[in-house]
Amino acid sequence: MALSSLPLELFGIIASSIDTLSFFALRQTSRYVEAHTRALFRHRYFSTRAVMMYEPSLQNLLEVSRHEEYRTYVKKIIVCLDHIPEIPAAIMYNEMRLDNFGDFEQLDDVSGLRKQKSFKASGIATHYLSLAFSQPNLSEIIVSDTRIPWAARSLRRKTGLRMVSSLANTIDFTFIHAIIQATIMAIYTSSVQVALHINIGVADESIWPDLLVVPDVAARFIRQQPKGVTELSLSVSSSSQDKRRIWIDDFLSFVNLFARLESLDLGFNTVDEHLRFPNIAQRAFFPHLRVLMLGFIQCTKEDLMQMVFRHKATLKELVLTRIELPTGTKSWPLLLEAVLDTDSTLERVILEECLEGDLMLYSSGTAGLVNFEVSKTGSWRSHRKARRTDFEGRAKVHSVVELLNLYAFVFSSPHF
Repeated sequence: MALSSLPLELFGIIASSIDTLSFFALRQTSRYVEAHTRALFRHRYFSTRAVMMYEPSLQNLLEVSRHEEYRTYVKKIIVCLDHIPEIPAAIMYNEMRLDNFGDFEQLDDVSGLRKQKSFKASGIATHYLSLAFSQPNLSEIIVSDTRIPWAARSLRRKTGLRMVSSLANTIDFTFIHAIIQATIMAIYTSSVQVALHINIGVADESIWPDLLVVPDVAARFIRQQPKGVTELSLSVSSSSQDKRRIWIDDFLSFVNLFARLESLDLGFNTVDEHLRFPNIAQRAFFPHLRVLMLGFIQCTKEDLMQMVFRHKATLKELVLTRIELPTGTKSWPLLLEAVLDTDSTLERVILEECLEGDLMLYSSGTAGLVNFEVSKTGSWRSHRKARRTDFEGRAKVHSVVELLNLYAFVFSSPHF
């Protein structure tokens, strides 16, 4: 069968199943194939671009941003933390390595490491990123340690050193701090309006707030800009790596940079056990906040209510994920009754795997909290009231009153 007779959908299936070289070879088979895979090519290689603090990588991103056609397809840029480690743990030669001739040389003499230090000190990375961020359809910027950019593989082939991106070595903190500062400054010097996601250390322990702080001069500049970050997603550690610093001050110093924030997604890794969130609820305020998402927190009903009520005038959506209230307090009915008061501006509330002791709550829906389920392993399903259920077996709650009645039934059960 001739390739020209294949439907467009089949090209999409083929393209998703082959590697880059095979995809390029397929596109060169005929003009018909090239034309009908052009959209796939743009989406696959230009909608999301990953970059690291390495000059060739940044130059490549800059070339894309200057291309008349390709720049319009870039929607997401991932700033990766990959870099040459100051002290590579994998090289156990007393801080030495083998060169191409089998002789040992000091790591200070490795050209890649010297260039990396020089590049970081020059500040040119901020300039490159600022130019690259000025793309017409860019909507998301992500700082992450989970994506490996092509430049990391290329640099490893040149230096013989494996790149690192984790928070494991304290000696690398200054480089990671520099990457974050360069990214934030580039956002505000490019006058772009984007969502910023900082997801670092998610597999182990998330980033500490002191690594997010920018200098006072930069902070004053950022707060004066008319555009910038309107959505912030942040996974942060509740612990501190520098005991001389005050955690809440560093956290607020960072989040208060974003004066026009409309959406905040704040999660903790590991779980915050009544340690940081009470101070955040008491002191954090975002005058334009419309969406608030909180996750992996142990706190009290009063902490949550304080955070919600501080933003009562603007808040439209509340999402709570893995929030645990104290055992036996029966706080969830009171909390939901308060936040869903008739005077509330909230239009949508979602609960995901929230807890009170060993009682887990599932919910997703509008202000009426549809698809709500209360369950307890091994005992709840056989004792719940009969009601209409969806295909997952979740009890549908059509009003706040019905929700509170359901709660009253559950908490009055002798099984709890």
